[in-house]
Amino acid sequence: MPSNTRSNSKATSPGKATSPGKATSPGKATSPGKTTPTGKTTPDKPTPPSSPTSNRDRVRSGRVTKKWPKDLATTASQGLTNPNNMCYRHSMLQCLLHQPAFYHYLDDNHAAPLGCHQVNQCTVCALQALWDAYWRAVTLPGYVLEEGLLNETGWLDGALVRELPAGHSLADDLENARQSDPFDLLLYLFECLRNHEKTDTAKIKAKGLKGLKALKGKWVKSGKSVKTKNQDPESEAAATQPPSLDELFGVTLQQQWKCDDCENVTTQEIPPDQAGHGIGLEVNLNAPQQDLSLVQSLRLNTFQESITIRCEDGECKQLTGEGKPRQRHKLIVTAPEILIIRLARFTMVSNDRGGWVSIKSRRKCGYEEYLDLSEFAAGGEVLMYRLDGVVAHRGELDGGHYIAAVRKQDGQDFHTIDDGEVAQGRDGTVDELERPRSGCNFDPYVLVYSRV
Repeated sequence: MPSNTRSNSKATSPGKATSPGKATSPGKATSPGKTTPTGKTTPDKPTPPSSPTSNRDRVRSGRVTKKWPKDLATTASQGLTNPNNMCYRHSMLQCLLHQPAFYHYLDDNHAAPLGCHQVNQCTVCALQALWDAYWRAVTLPGYVLEEGLLNETGWLDGALVRELPAGHSLADDLENARQSDPFDLLLYLFECLRNHEKTDTAKIKAKGLKGLKALKGKWVKSGKSVKTKNQDPESEAAATQPPSLDELFGVTLQQQWKCDDCENVTTQEIPPDQAGHGIGLEVNLNAPQQDLSLVQSLRLNTFQESITIRCEDGECKQLTGEGKPRQRHKLIVTAPEILIIRLARFTMVSNDRGGWVSIKSRRKCGYEEYLDLSEFAAGGEVLMYRLDGVVAHRGELDGGHYIAAVRKQDGQDFHTIDDGEVAQGRDGTVDELERPRSGCNFDPYVLVYSRV
């Protein structure tokens, strides 16, 4: 049987208030102005922009496909042996390994002649090799899948350590194989991928590869342009470039608030690297309201917030003071193909010494298999997502264990994967995603949705 180590070492808390590593005391806001506990009636919602931007057409035009490759050797999900404290890594990787669009992103952005083929040094190459071992190597003569996957995850660990910037918050955990937070790992992994995007772009310019285009994971001479129906010149030019990470995962938000005095509307765009602690969306499970669905939580605690802020425009510009309570609304301007939602389970409470201590919230949130975010889309765009993966945690802040629940390749059935063990005794329904369990119940932490 594969090793199925349970780690009781230090665990970074699910849903930290700031990412990564540090918590803020209650009442402190991460955005401009201070948050207030007021529940006052909100002013009218500011008018959204009339025409939103979307990656939907660019992704669906053939630049990135969400179909599984046809040359896979197996459709069966695999376990990942845990040699020490790697359950946090395995659970997050399982969700990514079950997203075919992520594979196509890796293949198109780091294909020959751009790929370096150094799995022990390059994060992208290591991820490509892990994907191939997971889905393709099972039929290779003499290949022992369990050992092979253990080797590939080891190469990935080595690459992640080699690419660590000096003083990075995950340095101690990665260098010493300690338990960490899967969402923080995902942020760092995406940081590495963005850096490789920049490096590969520089290679294209340095090698004079302007006439090359990505095609089925290979870089080939583009030759005569190939146009799709109703394709404009701008999208045709964009089609010769591989997609970026932010096109797949990035959420661009627009936040607005209206001044009751001068009726001026202040609008600010939040780019993908600043939304949701750097990727996707975040839901605060410590809000006063309880027993909410995911859509209700997003509506009340993510896409609107109470703030105290000064108006610096119009007639208010000459006034002084600390500002007034306002209601700020957010809209999705650019929607991702793969949506990461983090359920923030970290909170701070006062102790009997007059200080603050960190605890994990176990509050439940009913999240939908099919998530309709159309009401939050700028310009009325239809935004529907399907739940494909969940990372769940059992334990407290100082220790615990992570597992993953994923949608199988057939799109209908589901697995719970606990390190090296793929659960077989469950009914395989969507309950695997809605209530992940392995011996006992786990608290959902990171949700992975794909656009439909």
